[in-house]
Amino acid sequence: MSKKKLSVLGAGILILGFTVGGCEFVTNSKSIDGFSGPARSSGIKAEELTAIDLAGQIEGLEGRRLRTRYWTIKPGGVVPLHSHVDRPATIYVVQGSIYEYRSDQAEPVLHEAGGISIEANVNHWWKNTSDEVCILVATDIVNDAS
Repeated sequence: MSKKKLSVLGAGILILGFTVGGCEFVTNSKSIDGFSGPARSSGIKAEELTAIDLAGQIEGLEGRRLRTRYWTIKPGGVVPLHSHVDRPATIYVVQGSIYEYRSDQAEPVLHEAGGISIEANVNHWWKNTSDEVCILVATDIVNDAS
């Protein structure tokens, strides 16, 4: 096998994980534009409360929805690394506290009850390091085409 094929195979294994003899080997990290974070979620529940199809509401927003979700994040829970490029959002902390790790900040940002995170053109992930359940209400414009 060529070095190029081995490199591609190795990258796929690191990102997706692999199985050998019934044992699963998974890395729990990934990178977006050089910013790294966890690849898998844990201890979270997200429920879509409502959504509005923006096609016909605002010109040029075909395939996009304005949605609101209710998130419950247990102690130790993780929202994995994801991108908000082309998907702006606001997050309101209803209860508890949570750390946000952002590609545009050198240090994690602590969000506490009553606080809001603005997510636009950023890659980030979240972790609840407290002993209390964290509840978030998230509103974003999601691009269903992507």
